[in-house]
Amino acid sequence: MPTWYNSIIILGGIYAGLLTPSESAAVAGIWAILIGMFIYRELTLVGIVKALHETARITAVIFAIIAMATFLSVVLTYSQAPQRIITYFTEMGGTPLTFWFSVAVICLILGTFVEIVPVFYLTVPIFAALALSLNQNILHLYVVFVAFAGIGMITPPVCVGIYTAAGVAKESPERAFREVPLFVGVGIVFGLLMIFFPSAATWLPEVLN
Repeated sequence: MPTWYNSIIILGGIYAGLLTPSESAAVAGIWAILIGMFIYRELTLVGIVKALHETARITAVIFAIIAMATFLSVVLTYSQAPQRIITYFTEMGGTPLTFWFSVAVICLILGTFVEIVPVFYLTVPIFAALALSLNQNILHLYVVFVAFAGIGMITPPVCVGIYTAAGVAKESPERAFREVPLFVGVGIVFGLLMIFFPSAATWLPEVLN
């Protein structure tokens, strides 16, 4: 089965205006089940039930964290914590370059221990407020955030990305760990390039937009 069928169904549905990203994810899930059961004949009913159970467990944990993060965002709003952080940052003489390095380090550390969705809810409201106060591009912020949080996801000790990639590739995590230094090193280099050259981070989304 050619793999480009997946791109046509998922990306084609989005760019044709037929599906939202959420609907596209649902279609992709159904498509994966159909391929696994009727084409590759490796997916069984027991496997589907097991996958649904695991998905429900992981989703419950993530949404519990998101619920607390949402509550925290409300507390931050009423306490005006972002405004206070902005004032403190500017009074300390914070520059845009200092801001970007702070975003990179914080996302790298949090991404190492926490799933990327809770990290997004916990940090982006404050990062966005700081970026706007420094007249920085919000799109640039999102790209840098995802880049360094993604690097954190393949960095020990949690390594969610490594375990996921090893499972998809049907390789042992121990073998995947051997490649971590190379990917982390390359990722950090490209992440720094996006910090120093904002156009490298924003040109593709701007073209697609």
